[in-house]
Amino acid sequence: MRTYYRDDRVHVTSTDLYIDNCHYPLDELGELWQTRRSLAGRRILIGLGILLLAVAVRVAASYVWWLGGLNRAVRRWLADGPAGVVLVTVIGLAIAVVGVLVIEVALSAIEDIRGYGRNLELWASYDGHPVRLYHTNNALRFGQICRALVRARSG
Repeated sequence: MRTYYRDDRVHVTSTDLYIDNCHYPLDELGELWQTRRSLAGRRILIGLGILLLAVAVRVAASYVWWLGGLNRAVRRWLADGPAGVVLVTVIGLAIAVVGVLVIEVALSAIEDIRGYGRNLELWASYDGHPVRLYHTNNALRFGQICRALVRARSG
C-alpha cells in the first residue's frame, strides 16, 4: 500500500481514502468533482475599506497641507528652533509609521483573499449518493489532496 498524501486530517493511499476518521475504499468511489464557493465577501470589503481609508487620508493630508495652511505652520515651527524641528520630525515619523501599517494590513487582507478566499469542496459518488468528502479554504492543501487522489486512482 503506497501513501500519496498524508496530513493531520487526510490520508490518501493506493487503496483507500481516510478523512476525519471516515474510511472510503477508492474502488467504491464513483465520480469525483469539486465545488468552489466564494468566502471572500467580508475580507474583500475589509481590504477595500482599508485601501479607501488610506486614499482618503492621503487626499485629506494633501488638502490640509496645501489649502489649509499647514505649510505655513510647519515653516513657523521650523523657525522656532530645535524644539520645532523635533516636533515636526516626530509627527512626520508617526504619520509615516501609521501609513506603513495601514498599507501592510491592506496588502495582507488582499493576499488572504487570494489564498483563502474560496470554500473548496471535494465530492464523490459513494454507494450511489453524493457525499462531501472534504472541505477547506486552503487552496494549496486542496490541490495537493486532489492530485493525490488522481494519482492513487490511476496507479
